[in-house]
This record gives sequence, structure tokens and C-alpha cells, in this order.
Amino acid sequence: MRGYQSISRRRGSYVVRLALCLGWLGFAGCANVVETRTIAQFTKAMESGNLEQLKQATSTDFEARALRQDAALDDLKLLRLPTGDLEIDKVEEISPTVKRVTVLVGTSKQKLKYQLKLDPQSKKWVVDDIYLKQKRDGVTATKSVTEQMDLLLSVREFLAAWKEGNRDSVLRTATPEFAAVLRPLPPAYLNRLTQQVVGKQKTGNKLQPRAQLDENTAHVRLPIAVGELWLTAKRIEGQWLVDEVEVNSREESEAVPSTRQLAQVTHAATAFLAAYHDGNKTELQTICTPNFFSGSLAPANLSQVPLPSGDVPPDSVQIHVAAQSGSNSDPQMQQLQGKHSDFVIENANEVIKLSLVREEGDDSNHSAKYLIEDVTLYELDSRQEKRLSALFTAQALVQIYAEALASRDLEVLFHNASPDFQRRVWKRTHAGTLQNMPLNEIEDVAPKIRSTVFAGSLTEVTVTQGSRALTYVLQDRQGTLLVDDVLMPTLGRPSSLKATMELMLPVLDFASGLRLEQLDTLQRQSSRDFNRLVWQQTSKLPNLSQDVVQHLHTPLVAIEQTEDRATLVLGDDKFGAQVTLVRESGQFVVDDVLLISGTMPRDHVELKRMFRTHIATFGVGKSGRSEIKPASGVR
Repeated sequence: MRGYQSISRRRGSYVVRLALCLGWLGFAGCANVVETRTIAQFTKAMESGNLEQLKQATSTDFEARALRQDAALDDLKLLRLPTGDLEIDKVEEISPTVKRVTVLVGTSKQKLKYQLKLDPQSKKWVVDDIYLKQKRDGVTATKSVTEQMDLLLSVREFLAAWKEGNRDSVLRTATPEFAAVLRPLPPAYLNRLTQQVVGKQKTGNKLQPRAQLDENTAHVRLPIAVGELWLTAKRIEGQWLVDEVEVNSREESEAVPSTRQLAQVTHAATAFLAAYHDGNKTELQTICTPNFFSGSLAPANLSQVPLPSGDVPPDSVQIHVAAQSGSNSDPQMQQLQGKHSDFVIENANEVIKLSLVREEGDDSNHSAKYLIEDVTLYELDSRQEKRLSALFTAQALVQIYAEALASRDLEVLFHNASPDFQRRVWKRTHAGTLQNMPLNEIEDVAPKIRSTVFAGSLTEVTVTQGSRALTYVLQDRQGTLLVDDVLMPTLGRPSSLKATMELMLPVLDFASGLRLEQLDTLQRQSSRDFNRLVWQQTSKLPNLSQDVVQHLHTPLVAIEQTEDRATLVLGDDKFGAQVTLVRESGQFVVDDVLLISGTMPRDHVELKRMFRTHIATFGVGKSGRSEIKPASGVR
């Protein structure tokens, strides 16, 4: 009886073992029953789409990283784990609580590696991770399912947070470096940025991302309605965080070459507008290029040119960010690459463009930043284009030039003049001549800016200077503003200071030659005819009864001018002169002087004829005066 019971027990055990083996025969025969059962439970739950059963078949770490969202099953399918009959190929005992099981799947016998872990609470073996080989660009690598699922779910969390737009949630999905760029953005601009990036994504849970993992960095491409969303993520302290986002679109208006740079441009522009509005030059110095700040903003009265404040509505703003990627074979992308970006504000009457330049960091500890290098204002009605740098530089230059004219500072007048102004006036002027120039219209009073008109390379600044309105004409020469002329309200003569001084110079130099008895000066300032008939006929200055110099120093009254000839009226009908100039070799020279000593015809004497008569009467060199003092050179 006892032997029968023993046989029965042995038979019962055999039946159980037989049933168990038959139950799992499709997997691995009678060996590795525990491993086979554990993997089978996981596979069955995954294929049936039962998330709760799948969680029960996995470790707490796998659940937390790979199954933390309801959409996990959809993302798990994206990994395309092989299905079919399972066959245990190899079991490695890593530790008493960890096993590494190599499984052959399906008819193709594709290898998968399951990492099993003994659950400390249930004392059951569960799936802790799965490793599968993936081939990309000819390179084969083994990838962890947990890592890939963690990344895909992190992408979902990123999309949800950015679509909702909550500031704290948005910042939690970003790396510390990326969050530092996003954090300073005004709320309206942060919301606009997040919607611009994720607002065009496809709806629903069935995302189709393509991910490439490399150590602790991942690159994800996600199809969206306008193209593709490109994410760069980094694994920091066990969490995948987004470090950069790009929207790659065929439509330029929908493309975002770099969300990080877009945020940097936005912050720099809004911070500039806020500091400018508050007149905070200390803050402006940190967010502007040195040339723009020191050359334009530092000495300027910012209230003279108002700009919008930093809370300008985002709907009125367009931001154009130049791509900063490396070499690219696409010509269109090459055109986008560069250091310059624009922040454009569109108002009813004008368009304001803030131009920014990217300044690279000195090292890895100092990131790149954007600085304001200029502001351009487009007046829609007048179609005028004004650069803030030129506007403030123009105002400063006008102040400097007005002071130099009043004080007769020849050095300042020369170095701040255009090449044409220098050639026609200042190179030929010396301090003594400048003192006798007709500059009475330019009063020794600080000019007050009334209007500034931009016309290409020329800028006209109209000021009230004392009792008169003057216009300073400035010329842009390769980014440097120079004074090209000063326009004055006058009657009977040109309003141009340049034209007036050009005609007065030979007259004053002629008078100086007479006063100093310098024949070479007189020859340079006289016409060929005057030289032939007078100065070449004598080596001494004839002794005249009239003081010609005094006549030539009377006030300028009128100018009549053609292209190659001009007549200057000096003084009045009782005492003065009429000087005739002709253009020779590109310069005006004295051809004759009518000396006026009264209203009667006999009181009018032509200087050239008087000199010729004197020479004919007394002969060459027979004057009672001393020899003319020579200077250097003869014209």
C-alpha cells in the first residue's frame, strides 16, 4: 500500500511536470521554465495591449521609466520588438536577483536579450529591460528598450508641457542651459514661442518619431503638419531633457532654425526696448555692441527718439533668426547661416527693426549671446529709413560742427568734413583766412534739433541755431558720418556754405597776397589772363593810391554764379568791390576786381586795368615801393 502511494505520488509529480512541459513546449521545452514563463507573461500582456498586466510583468524601474503613461503601449509598438515563438538560447546568472536571458524569436530566430529581476515583494521574476540590436547607417548597436521608451515618453511630456504653455512645466522639460535661455522671456513671448514650435503638431497619441541615441544625447525627428520637429535631448541625472528644438519646414514662415536662438533674440530685443524706454544706459551697455552704445547711445538724449517699450505685443512682431549650423550643402540653408538676426515691430505708421549680431562665447563656460547693433525706423507715409546710430551720431556731429564753426576750429572742421568739402574748402583754408569768412549766419549758440531727414547716404539735420534755421548736410562714408555742407537762409547768394566759402577763398587769399606783398600768392589766386597782363610784367607791387585790401574785406552781399564764372558783390555802392572769378583747372581764381569808392562812374576802378596802366606809365620795376616779398612756388 505504501509502495503504491509512493508510485502514485511519483506519477502525480510526473503528470504535473509533463503538463508544465507541454504547456510551455512552444517556448523552450522543459528547461528554463521560470525564465520562459516570465518572458511569456510580458509578451502576452504587450500583444494584448493590457497595460496593467504589463506593469505586473515588469520591474518597478521598468514601469517608472517605460510605462509611466497610458500611451506607453503605442510607443512600445514603435520599437517593433520581434514576435513569434520564443526559444531560450542562453541564461546568464548576473547575480542571485538578476538574470540575462538570450531569446530566439520567430522563424528567423532573431535574438533578444531580456534582463530579468527578482521582485523583492512578490518574490517573482519580472522583466527589467530588453536589449535589441539595431542597424543604422551600416553600424549595428545594442539599444535598451527602457532607455528608448524613457526617451519617447519624455518627448510626449515635452509636447504636452509646451502645448499647454505653463511656464514651470515648460522649464521642467528643458536642460538647465536651455531653461536659462527661456526663463527671462516675458510670459506672452514664451507662450508665443512654445505655440510656434509645437502648435502645428499632429493630434492624437500615435506619434511616429525617429530617435537616435548616442550615450547621453539623443536626436529625435517627429513628423508634424508643416514638416518635421527636430529635438536634441540630453540625459541629466537619469532624466531626458530637451536642449534644442527646430522646426524644419518647406515654408520659410513656419521654419524655426533654432528655438534656443529664437529665445535669445527675443530676450535681447525685449530687454533692449525696456532699458531704452527707462533710459537705463547701464543696462543698454550690456546688451548692445560697443560701437553702437559708445558711438550712439551713450552721449544721446534717448527721449528725442521714442521707441516702444519691452511689452510690445508679440502679434506685432516678426523675428528672423539666422541659422548657426555648420557646413550645409543646401544653398537655401547656406543663405540663412550667419550671425545676424532681426526683431521687427510693425506699427500703423512705422516699422522698427532691431538688428542683432551673435557673439560667440570665449569658452565652454560662456555661451553665445545676441547684442543689439543698430535700430532702423521705416516711416510708412514718407518712406524714410532712419538708423538710430546715424540719427544720434548725426545729432552729436551737428553739435560738434556748430561749435567748431563758431570757434573757427579749423582742425575739427577739416577732420569731420566730407572729402568734397575738404577738397573744395578746408584744404585751402588757413586760420587767418577763416577769421575773415562770412559766417555771421552761424551764430555762436548750441543748435536745437528740429528734424532729421534720411535720403540714402545723405542725412539732413535741420536745427534752430539762435535766430536762424540751418540745415547740416551729412554724408555716410563707409559707415562714418561726415559734414558735407551747411545750408543757410540767405538772399542774393547760394545758401550753401561750401559753395560760398569756395568762392570767397580766392578773394581773401588774393587780399592776403596784396597785404603781405607775396607775388606767388597773387599768381596762384589770379587767372591766366591776369597773370599774363599784370604779374608776369613786374617783380614789384605797384604803388597804388587805393587800399585794395580794405575793399576786399567788406561784407559779402551777393553772388551771381554760372558753371565757370562768378561775380561777388562786397560792401555797398559807396564802398566795396565786385570780384569776377573764373574756373581754371577745377578751381575759381580772380580774373578782375572792380573797386567801388562812391556812386559815380569815376569812383569805379578796374584793378587789372589800373595795374596795367601803372606798369605802362612807370615801366617794369620802377615803382617807389620795395620789392614784393616772395613766398614759395608760382602758380
